[in-house]
Amino acid sequence: MPGNNLSRAEAAERAKNLKVHHYDVLIDVTKGEETFLAKTRVTFASTPGYSTFIDAVGKKIIKATLNGVAIDTSDFGGEYLNLKNLQAENELEIEIDAIYSKSGEVIPPSHGDEISKPHMRHLVKDYVGAS
Repeated sequence: MPGNNLSRAEAAERAKNLKVHHYDVLIDVTKGEETFLAKTRVTFASTPGYSTFIDAVGKKIIKATLNGVAIDTSDFGGEYLNLKNLQAENELEIEIDAIYSKSGEVIPPSHGDEISKPHMRHLVKDYVGAS
């Protein structure tokens, strides 16, 4: 359920269908006080045909590809990007004009490994079942 916290049932369903292999994250915080450039590459396995989303908080997506094919970002609302019809093995690349978080929100380590908050809010263990 994009834009909201996942329920335990939703997190369990995602964990059953996704396994993250690796994240590469590059951020450039020299753009100004409101936004920064974030480039992320995620490699992961999925149940073939599964559809999900990835949190991507920002003003606009500059570029997004899934398995080398451009993703339609016309419905991007500033919080997440839909990922449809996944393959058994996937590579997602996103370049986003990200916004700084001013909420002060912090996730305790017991809830999973936090990746690059605020630009891509991933709780690897809880959200996608990586170990």
